[in-house]
Amino acid sequence: GEGKKSIVPIVESMWSGGPNTSLPGSFVDFLSDAGYDFWSRRSYDSLVSKGCVAIWVDNNEFEVDDGSAVCGNLGERGKTIELNRPALTTRMAQASLEALMMSGKKERKLVVTRAGGPGVQRYAGLTWTGDNYSNWTTLKWGTCMANSLGASGFPGVGVDIGGFAGPPPEEELFVRFCQNCCLQARFTIHSWNDDGSITECWSYGEKTTEVVKECLALRRRFAPQIYTLFAAACTRLVNNSGLREGVEEALGGEGCPVTRNVGYEFINDDNALTDG
Repeated sequence: GEGKKSIVPIVESMWSGGPNTSLPGSFVDFLSDAGYDFWSRRSYDSLVSKGCVAIWVDNNEFEVDDGSAVCGNLGERGKTIELNRPALTTRMAQASLEALMMSGKKERKLVVTRAGGPGVQRYAGLTWTGDNYSNWTTLKWGTCMANSLGASGFPGVGVDIGGFAGPPPEEELFVRFCQNCCLQARFTIHSWNDDGSITECWSYGEKTTEVVKECLALRRRFAPQIYTLFAAACTRLVNNSGLREGVEEALGGEGCPVTRNVGYEFINDDNALTDG
């Protein structure tokens, strides 16, 4: 109308999904009703209506170079993106979960998110520790990061096994990654190696492949336990959100993270608190 300032989407170069490629694009404004509804409706039409029960949202840090860019603020214009990126990510996860719930089916739904601030775990149950590096330090601290995310309230966490960035992992490092992470909530061998190669289970010969098979078999054996812990971790979060009622209390107690340190289980043991 007369006197109103026109809002024009910001177009920037964005990662397009292919190696070393980018294309012009714009982020969806999830703090506007139109952007939120667009995403949930299109996610249902393109994915959920065709049988998908999980949605993985990626590239969702909302890295807009212009920090003064305006976002919707839940229908009220005038708020800048600079302090609202966490809210945008949370709303993206919420819109994705809402699309999944539109199916009306009883299967448990899952949203995986690459980014998020406090509260995003109300809608997204699984994340990972980012683009980690292929070295021994990453292997050590990835476990610490997963435990910290669990203690912060995030139900399920994992790491990119073998390391995402850097040189191809040496054989023993890759094996130790698999052995260390095979019982985490997320088990994904994922890489973008410096030399253009891809880390695979069979990249190191028959002996290492057999070790990885053993890790996968162990994960398969414990799958019911991991699933039960995941259900327990999400119970309180989901019930509080009002999106689903009647999720049963399971082993581990409501709201307990899947990945947690020893001190979480033995709170009165000083050694567990300092060394675990």
